[in-house]
Amino acid sequence: AGEGGGGEEGETDAQRDFKRSHRGARRNWSLPPSFPNRTVLSAYEIPHVDRNRKAFGWGRPDAQLLRVFCRDRFGWPGDKVDELLTPVLAAYDTRQTQLR
Repeated sequence: AGEGGGGEEGETDAQRDFKRSHRGARRNWSLPPSFPNRTVLSAYEIPHVDRNRKAFGWGRPDAQLLRVFCRDRFGWPGDKVDELLTPVLAAYDTRQTQLR
C-alpha cells in the first residue's frame, strides 16, 4: 500500500482508511505494522465458497459439546453453561415444533 499524506508516520493507506471509517469507535488507535493481515485480507478478497447446491438446514446444537467448549474456552462451570444454554435450547425446540 502507498504512503499518502496525513496520519501517523509509517502508516499505510489501509491503516488510515480503517481509522477514518472507524473514528467514532475509538480515540487512540494503535494498529500493528502487520495490519491489515494479508491472510485475512486475501480471504476477504478471494473467498472460498461452498458450491454445494443442496438446501442448507440447521440441526439442534449438541448441548454436551457446547458445555465442554464453554468450560474449556471460557472457564465456565457446568451450572453457568446450563443457565445460559437451557433457555436457548428450549427456544430452539419450541421453534422447531412450530415449524412442523
